[in-house]
Amino acid sequence: MQLEKLNIALAPGSAGWVALDLGFALGRHWFWRLFAAWAAVAVPVLLLSGLLLMHSLWLALLVLWWFKPAFEQLPLFVLSRAIFDEPPRARELRAAARRWIPRQLLANLTWRRFSASRSFNAPVAQLEELRGKARHARLQVLYEGHGARTWLTVAGAHFESLFYGSLLVVGYALVPEELALRDTLVNTRLLVDGGQLLCYFLAMALMAPFYVAGGFSLYLHRRAQLEAWDIELVFRRLGARVGGAAGARPVAGILMLGFALALGAMSIGPRAEAAEGPVARSEARQVITEVLQDKDFGEKKTVSSWRLKPGEAKKKADGEPPTWPALIARLGEILLWVLAAVLIVYVLFRLPEWLARLPRRRAPRRARPGPTVLFGMDVRAESLPDDVGAEALALAERGQVRAALGLLYRASLAVLMDRERIEFRESFTEGECLRLVQAARPGPGAEFFRRLTGDWQRAAYGHLPPAPEAVHELCNAWSRHFGEPA
Repeated sequence: MQLEKLNIALAPGSAGWVALDLGFALGRHWFWRLFAAWAAVAVPVLLLSGLLLMHSLWLALLVLWWFKPAFEQLPLFVLSRAIFDEPPRARELRAAARRWIPRQLLANLTWRRFSASRSFNAPVAQLEELRGKARHARLQVLYEGHGARTWLTVAGAHFESLFYGSLLVVGYALVPEELALRDTLVNTRLLVDGGQLLCYFLAMALMAPFYVAGGFSLYLHRRAQLEAWDIELVFRRLGARVGGAAGARPVAGILMLGFALALGAMSIGPRAEAAEGPVARSEARQVITEVLQDKDFGEKKTVSSWRLKPGEAKKKADGEPPTWPALIARLGEILLWVLAAVLIVYVLFRLPEWLARLPRRRAPRRARPGPTVLFGMDVRAESLPDDVGAEALALAERGQVRAALGLLYRASLAVLMDRERIEFRESFTEGECLRLVQAARPGPGAEFFRRLTGDWQRAAYGHLPPAPEAVHELCNAWSRHFGEPA
């Protein structure tokens, strides 16, 4: 391993969480390269899982989840080369896939599959190529003091589940409610199962580069601690600076020899001074004073601790047993503390029920002024004609069906806001307005508004106006539902 080519900054003396942060930085830096290596193995398994959708969705998801260790081998190979500024080419990736994936597939999918340290263990089997007892002994050495490897797997599983759920919600929310095809898409089992499988695949793909890079960074951090990479790098750089790579070892030997001689001189110095003869008392006192003024000797600390009172200590030393009143008082104190704890727990348990029984005074609701424009139409009451139904019928007879439906629709909205006090918002869609009307005013009026909304949407957005007879019927019926009350 040529450590001088390492293009990342390791900190062997730091905590494992610092190494984990470095791994996430590597995942961000080489995300697309790691993603491509991961997808090269994962996409064929995705297609295989798609064939299982006809039988069961959970079986397809299980196959995709089970093969995750096989997907992570090529990204690990990419990282092992990229940190030495030698990213592998496509030919090298194919050779690595043929070499490592079949050789370790059985172990990765059986006894190694449920390991909580999978990303940390993978470099030992793949890069160091250790098996059996040698691999187990190596892992025991690397595990010491590295609990972050398990938390990486736990956090990765939670983030993957979060990505999966978010993609499902976003995919469902992107289908418009007014689209007639929405019900067909939602009710088609094969499409729904395929969408869930694809969302899970994308969630795995988003998390895989960071999971592999995090485990590999923890592995490098532990090796740097055990093998003192930082010291080796310093000596190599010093040797390269003085005499090039050829003279690195002699220079390192000279430096070590000089360091040993300096230690020897430090150890010989005090003995030579002591052999010179006795020191005068005044000089010794001065030396002692200077030594005691040093921070290592002159530091003062205040330590607090519990101690028995002199009388109690004497009783305890004499072996005198405590009196019965003292024992009863102590027992009573313990019972009081237990009773107080039980009472606090009971109050906390019953507090929500007691609060729910309290009478609540609601502040009067202030009427919020409604919007003046909805869907680009003026819905103010003063903008409407005196006889809405007759005006809409006249527009329909002149062939202006869209204008007639628009007049009926905006007049209905204006009446509902002004008379029924229904609070529409400018951000509402036609569907949201319809649901609000059906909840606030169930009955024939809501059914008429539903029919009017549907005809208006088809005419306005789909350019599919209803038949003239249907428009005439809407115009004549509008006054019964939204006209002035008798």
